[in-house]
Amino acid sequence: MLTGRRNLDDLALPENNPTFHLEERKDDSILEQQPLLWSRFTSDGYVYTAVVTDEDNRRFLQELQNIYESRSNRSLIVIGPDTRKVVTDNQDRLPYSPIVELDYGFGNSEGGCTGTLIGKSSVLTAAHCLYNFVEKQFTNPLRMAPGRYRQGTNTIEPHGLFGFRYSTFFTTYQSTGDARYDMGVATYNANSQGKFPGQLAGTLCLAEAATQKLTAETILAGYPMDFLDGNLAESRGCKWSLETGIISHDCDTTGGQSGAPIVSSMSEMLGIHIGYNPNTFINIALGWNNATYSSVYAWAPDARSCPDRRFCSNCPALEGPLRRTLCSLVCLLFGNAE
Repeated sequence: MLTGRRNLDDLALPENNPTFHLEERKDDSILEQQPLLWSRFTSDGYVYTAVVTDEDNRRFLQELQNIYESRSNRSLIVIGPDTRKVVTDNQDRLPYSPIVELDYGFGNSEGGCTGTLIGKSSVLTAAHCLYNFVEKQFTNPLRMAPGRYRQGTNTIEPHGLFGFRYSTFFTTYQSTGDARYDMGVATYNANSQGKFPGQLAGTLCLAEAATQKLTAETILAGYPMDFLDGNLAESRGCKWSLETGIISHDCDTTGGQSGAPIVSSMSEMLGIHIGYNPNTFINIALGWNNATYSSVYAWAPDARSCPDRRFCSNCPALEGPLRRTLCSLVCLLFGNAE
């Protein structure tokens, strides 16, 4: 179980927070000597940055081996026969309902990237879904649809569409395109009734990737652009390996599945899909430990960690019916929407 969580609710509204400032200069020092920064881009066009003071976070990211795709090889691939299958009835059941499709407003087209609701308003996705390093442009996913599915010739948004508020990711990704920093959070507004997407569709909790959790039952699910609009597709039965926070896998993916979650059989989110290694033709996802996990929680203070399954397995042995009931209730609800 990941135990660290930084209480950084004051970062939720950067435009009202003096710890954020407008980006005014470029730091040309080498990467290892630069302070680790976060960037936040708002729907009204303002860019803010904040300094990360978590030394473990900085050290973890700097020590990651650069074993996966470069920024010029962002393609996603199908390995061997295409084993992806369309998920049905995804709108109201975990782990599928919190998986969202991000829309970028290109005419009437839908999709472009996948994300996951980890809090009532927070979507975890790949940073390259939020910022185009080559063009040096922020790419706002203007709309977000949780639980979207296809019915006949139409796409259905069972929980509605939600408008973009701001995005947050590592400034190092913005300045270098380094795929080790390719994760970010997009934050969305409530609907006209005041309901946030995670309150309607549910959320997935975050768990540190571990070899014993990467099994044949682990899935990768997202919205591929080579399927008909609105179809959520999943791969399972994949081969997985874990090294220094990097998850290598042979799940089939194509464009549109960037940011798709890696989900355990216990509906725990273990990582996000970002691309492939062009040298080995193996697909790559980013996992996290206590260090990167703390950054995600700074960006998404409404998110929740996964319960300790060892703790939950002890619920029936607790003394007294009230304790047993409360324990079971906490384990049942932990990680769902507020």
